[in-house]
Amino acid sequence: MKRTEIIKNLKLPFQFDERRLLNDLNIILNSNWIAHFNDQDYEGKWNSLALYAPQGDENNIFALSSTDNKSIKETALIKNCRCFKEILNQFQCPLLSVRLLKLGTGTKIKPHEDYNLGYENDYFRIHIPITTNPHLLREEHIDQLSSDNNSDLNIL
Repeated sequence: MKRTEIIKNLKLPFQFDERRLLNDLNIILNSNWIAHFNDQDYEGKWNSLALYAPQGDENNIFALSSTDNKSIKETALIKNCRCFKEILNQFQCPLLSVRLLKLGTGTKIKPHEDYNLGYENDYFRIHIPITTNPHLLREEHIDQLSSDNNSDLNIL
């Protein structure tokens, strides 16, 4: 019997301008970050900003497969973030949820699955690191994502 290896992650062939990403991040960095709703999946501080959400509600940080894609709209937060918009426009597909995620120093995300939001459900989850410690994103660390003792992690 041939064993099939599951692909847990892959690196897409995109390069983004770090200066422009940081500029957009700085535009909204002082916004009202919302604590991640599933506090059993992490230890520490994991906060989020909704950039696209149902009805454009910036307080809705949920990513639910039952959401009607036609109701997904830009939130006011992304209005002045040209780089973020350009990046998202490169993905020629409907968007279900677009969030900035911020891990506080020392935060650990536990291994978990997001219900009905995987490849087998016709969804792709794409993470774009904006600021982090470079060693954090080495392949052997991806499964047990955590921020180190010296830096926060921001992800688009």
